[in-house]
Amino acid sequence: MDSIKEDIKWLGFEWANELYASDYFEQLYAFAVELIKKGLAYVDDSTAAEIAAMKGTPTEPGKDSPYRSRSVEENLQLFADMRAGKYPDAAKTLRAKVDMASPNMHMRDPIMYRIKHAHHHRTGDAWSIYPMYDFAHGQSDSIENITHSICTLEFIPTARCMTGSSSSWVSSLRTSMNLRG
Repeated sequence: MDSIKEDIKWLGFEWANELYASDYFEQLYAFAVELIKKGLAYVDDSTAAEIAAMKGTPTEPGKDSPYRSRSVEENLQLFADMRAGKYPDAAKTLRAKVDMASPNMHMRDPIMYRIKHAHHHRTGDAWSIYPMYDFAHGQSDSIENITHSICTLEFIPTARCMTGSSSSWVSSLRTSMNLRG
């Protein structure tokens, strides 16, 4: 964190407030619940290796997870149980229901939340699920009325996940939650 602050100061900027994605964990959780209710997100029991295998290749489309067609009600209950800490680390993820044939492999049902029973430096032990960066970043920026975000080059492939350009699941979220962007 200190190096980021030093770089921002070097660029000649000062800030009035220091904000963190963890400041919005409750709101991000509510956004995810809204996506589940709209049928745009689902709880996946697949392992990391299974998810990787189902993503396909840059030239071949991916395959739908066998858990992608769960009902809204089942997904809501499973996600609530994930939050309540009922499952071990990595047992389930929440994934956005996007496009398993997208040429951008990062848009092939990206993971939005993962289970991790770990003490957080700001929220303590209040959470056993954590939003993934690609989900949290764009939503946090929107909550804070951020219009431009500086990211390093490793985030270029996932920029569509963060900003929502050409992404119906993020556009739907922002519309339903009255967010701009």
